[in-house]
Amino acid sequence: MCVGPVRLTVVFVVALCVVGHEARGQAISAGPGIVVYLEDYANVPPYVLQPALRQATRAFLRVGIPIVWETSPARPTMPMRRSWEYTLLMLSPAMVIRKCATEGIGTDVAAKAAPTVGRAWIFAGRIVSAAEKRTMPAADTLGKVLTHEIGHLLLGRSPFEPLLVMQERLSFTVGEYGFTREQGEQMRRALRVAGAPLLAAAILPPD
Repeated sequence: MCVGPVRLTVVFVVALCVVGHEARGQAISAGPGIVVYLEDYANVPPYVLQPALRQATRAFLRVGIPIVWETSPARPTMPMRRSWEYTLLMLSPAMVIRKCATEGIGTDVAAKAAPTVGRAWIFAGRIVSAAEKRTMPAADTLGKVLTHEIGHLLLGRSPFEPLLVMQERLSFTVGEYGFTREQGEQMRRALRVAGAPLLAAAILPPD
């Protein structure tokens, strides 16, 4: 997936198993849910980050998957990770430069996901810059990228969907977006097989 000229790629590495979490925020819906640990090293402004998280939450709720967002410093270490718990790392500019130099990642890449370890790296500065150059809302663009990357964590090496959020290149349009019915069924089935808990509510980050 590209943010304009910025591409989102998926990488596969090796993984293992999780601990509990503390849910906070506002109750929304029910279903087999996931926990997403957010580490914001980019210091994304709340007026950009909070709407982006809410948009991603709504996209998954539309296919019956609640998200618990956990922003506390405590997160499961790799050997303790369960298959329904994921980590998103919003990288600072310096971290992006270092990661891209080490791994040979191009300047058009906006995020990278490793489904087998349940982790995705978000190049927030590139995403916000790409949105601003097109006079598009940064929160909307970031929300689409977050949804796309969590989608990869759940779907794995799934084919790109040309029209919805799993498209290879991000379209700069304002509005709702989401998954196909088949993708929703695939994600819910995988979560049930993994033993993901039935959450009484999706938890939105508090304002």
